Amino acid sequence: MSSADGRPHAYLTDFGLSRAGTDPRGITGSGVLMGTPEYMAPEQYEASRGPDPRSDAYALGCVLYQCLTGRAPFRQDSAAGLMWAHLSAPPPSPRADVPTLPPAVDGVVARAMAKRPEERYGSAGEMVRAFRDAVTGPVGSWTPTQTSPSVVRTATIPRPATAPTPWTPGPPPPPQQPPPPQQQQPPQPREPVAAGTPRRSRWLTVGVPVAALLLVAAVVAAVALVPWDRAGSIAGAAITVGRKPLDVEVGAGSVWTANADDGSVSRIDPATGSATTIPVGGYPSQLVVTPEALWVLDLYTSVNRVDLATGTQTEVAGPGAGITAIEGGGGYLWMAHGDTNTVSRIDMATRRLDPLPPVPVGRRPSTLAWVGDTLFVGNADDRTMSLIDRSGRQFSPPIVFSTDVGGMEVDGGTIFVVFGDANAPADQARFLTRPVEAASHVVGAPIDLGPASWFEVGHGAGWAAYPFADEIRRIDLQTGTASGDPIEGVGRDVGAMRADGTDLWVTDIRENTLTRVALE
Repeated sequence: MSSADGRPHAYLTDFGLSRAGTDPRGITGSGVLMGTPEYMAPEQYEASRGPDPRSDAYALGCVLYQCLTGRAPFRQDSAAGLMWAHLSAPPPSPRADVPTLPPAVDGVVARAMAKRPEERYGSAGEMVRAFRDAVTGPVGSWTPTQTSPSVVRTATIPRPATAPTPWTPGPPPPPQQPPPPQQQQPPQPREPVAAGTPRRSRWLTVGVPVAALLLVAAVVAAVALVPWDRAGSIAGAAITVGRKPLDVEVGAGSVWTANADDGSVSRIDPATGSATTIPVGGYPSQLVVTPEALWVLDLYTSVNRVDLATGTQTEVAGPGAGITAIEGGGGYLWMAHGDTNTVSRIDMATRRLDPLPPVPVGRRPSTLAWVGDTLFVGNADDRTMSLIDRSGRQFSPPIVFSTDVGGMEVDGGTIFVVFGDANAPADQARFLTRPVEAASHVVGAPIDLGPASWFEVGHGAGWAAYPFADEIRRIDLQTGTASGDPIEGVGRDVGAMRADGTDLWVTDIRENTLTRVALE
């Protein structure tokens, strides 16, 4: 079907929502299971989880199985039996009913009907591609046997090396003689069928018939047209790190967390999820990672350098007190001093404080961002942003805002400045962000983030954590609106988030964990 703007779409309906005729409750009454039992995902039976878009992937897997075999995946005599099968029985093999199916079809159904939602296909389109590959597959991966004559496979017809010979008329073909009459055979009696035995159409039982494939393709393609916009999904189990992880950074082939309450840094292998603890002392609150070293801010006190090759730790000399933020850029480690309202820097190569005098900035500098050749300094108490070039001088008047500056996140050449009332109660705080073009210093329209506790940009979108809802929402940076289904279960006490490619790393300062989210 086509919508008013000409784009294709489909309506997915289910006329199987029903209840027993003797059930006095309404169809939507409390405690009534909503769905068709033959196609209900395990989580639809569990009040603690409930359905989400991945439940549709499970139902589509059930439909795929039935299209291929002519039967529902689980055959039980009662609703209770069906519930047990969906919750506990492994996904059935279509080839057990139809041995001539390609072997890869079993894997498609098994993944679509996985018990854990995160193990299923991420979208109907992904399942379409998997099923198509399972049926057509690489050339030579599966060949129809003589017992499956009705399988049709497609192949690219090569272009002839020379132009085809044009057709020229010739003499008409000789008239065909009618076939000789055949003797009529008397009708044969049918084999009796036992009472209660269901009859199944033959086209559902032999090979992978064309009709079955067309039906499956039609069903899957129709569902693929239904908008299914997931923002992302949790990938794997949460990783235990040190206590109160206030920062997370990605670099040097690892993921790092600064654990304030036990004076440590955790180094996580993103491939295996294994974590190694590095004691650093103090109150580590922020990290800067380079290929050679890890720079750790001991809040308000000093900066430690950890050599990644040897593990040697060095307290950098002379940074001064009152350090509120650090940032790397231009070969320097920049430090904001909240007590003196200045910024100083350390030469990363020599590991010494630069002889340049500290640069005066606004009141209580608390956040730094390096973009291009410029250091942007967010000053919390006077609602300004100072700009410092590589030479260490302020080269432009500060940018003035109307709200407290809370943080900054960078996406390419754009800085997203986060604002909010730091003194508001946690359950009443509201935040917004405004884009600032690093080259032109043009400030864009505000984006209302509501009661978010953290904001990050990456993978072409913004990502806002909402602790009271235990979810992360994708924010369209052009329209300022949330898009896609929220990512749930990341934790109610997000300490930090960092986007890296298609991954979003999220810390929880209550559970002391790091969670990887696969972004869509």
